[in-house]
Amino acid sequence: MNVELFNQASLQLLKKATTALEKQHSMIAENVANVNNPHYKARHTDFLELLNTTMENTGLKNTHETHFKSINNEASPLQEIRTKDGSSQVDLVREMSDMAANQIRYEFITNALRGYYGKLKSVITSNNQ
Repeated sequence: MNVELFNQASLQLLKKATTALEKQHSMIAENVANVNNPHYKARHTDFLELLNTTMENTGLKNTHETHFKSINNEASPLQEIRTKDGSSQVDLVREMSDMAANQIRYEFITNALRGYYGKLKSVITSNNQ
């Protein structure tokens, strides 16, 4: 019986997604901290673009055309806002919305990692009967 305990491609994808979401959270927090700074340029990461790139590099593929449809076909929700003079501004409502969405993604990814390591722990600690 061949059991694949370490699916490296999916595990690496989850780890990279966690790192990307942490960076995105830091950028959003920096934007919120500078909401009253008129010379500050709002910055954003594009988690969906990073996820697509990472999936291509790991060799993971969709098993059905509707899987990750929104990731592949939607425009990124993280686009820079510009004022009439061309400078970037921080929209606090948008930043808080982005932070909430980022938190939901982060919790989903960490739950998937927790489940993976929980199963691995179960296999390691179980008695072979």
